[in-house]
Amino acid sequence: MNNDQPDLPVQDTNAQALQAKLSAVQKGYFQDHFAGDFVLPGPKRDIIMHRGYWARQNIFKVLVERYLSIDPETEKQIISLGCGYDTLFFNLNLEEKYNAKHNKYVFYEVDLEEVVKKKIAKINNSPNMKKYYPELIDKNDKQTNTLMGDRYRIFPCDLTHLDDFKAKLEKYGVDFSKPTFVFAECVLTYIESQYTNNILQFLQQSFDQVMLMDYEMCNPQTPFGKQMVKNFQLKGCPLKGIHDYPTIESQIERLKKMNYNEIEIYDMLTIYNQCCDQNERHLIEKLELLDEFEEWNIFQQHYFISLAFAHKFENEVTKKYKENCKLKMN
Repeated sequence: MNNDQPDLPVQDTNAQALQAKLSAVQKGYFQDHFAGDFVLPGPKRDIIMHRGYWARQNIFKVLVERYLSIDPETEKQIISLGCGYDTLFFNLNLEEKYNAKHNKYVFYEVDLEEVVKKKIAKINNSPNMKKYYPELIDKNDKQTNTLMGDRYRIFPCDLTHLDDFKAKLEKYGVDFSKPTFVFAECVLTYIESQYTNNILQFLQQSFDQVMLMDYEMCNPQTPFGKQMVKNFQLKGCPLKGIHDYPTIESQIERLKKMNYNEIEIYDMLTIYNQCCDQNERHLIEKLELLDEFEEWNIFQQHYFISLAFAHKFENEVTKKYKENCKLKMN
């Protein structure tokens, strides 16, 4: 990734992902009040894609809500790496217990400059944004391509430039002493491992307390995995980091070596069956009939969710986060 020569095919996957999410929304899998303002509807996706997006959306929402529900009066931060057109903040903040009156947090988003520029333009032109978040409309700085609200802030940065990333976090108000939740969705695998290792190590060393959640591809060594890697290559967005840490076991070792703890990593089949909201899962399974269970199982075994925790000191507060923010709560 380089700001002078943007990785355009990788940026395009952002819009494609939101179109797939919008297809699931239109089918009734979950609500998203803003997705349609950021991307036009694409072709209807199949049931495997719909269920996969439901699982992905559900587990992120479950974990973020658990995190914010711990000591709502304590000021926290959420940082989305490679945010794309994600709408999590806008939907989350509409819920009473997560709005400014009942929960103190600042939500930061980071992506390449062209993506951020387009997202800000879409925010400014969105009817729903004008209705629910008028304080954000036309408040962006066109010189820096940033938007700095009281609760929502977005700025451009190439994550391969660690010094720039550090400087911008400080410049735009990130407090390294506050509890912080950092997440990425299909971002780190597109970047060479030397750069993502730098980011992960920086997060572990810099924050007094940080929780890291990541959703990526894995298992490139299987027949399905080889075809998956080939497909992304043909699209012009190679999975640059997948072979360095190809398996869940290698991902666990990677985080251990960086002194993360409370590490949980599961493939999406396990996440779907054991970690997502099971009441909601039973409801969405009635929306469409799945008869290709083998294909579903294989697909979900090639994506994973990781959750890891790092802190500089142990106290009752850090214990609360470690005990209540887990992928498997049973």
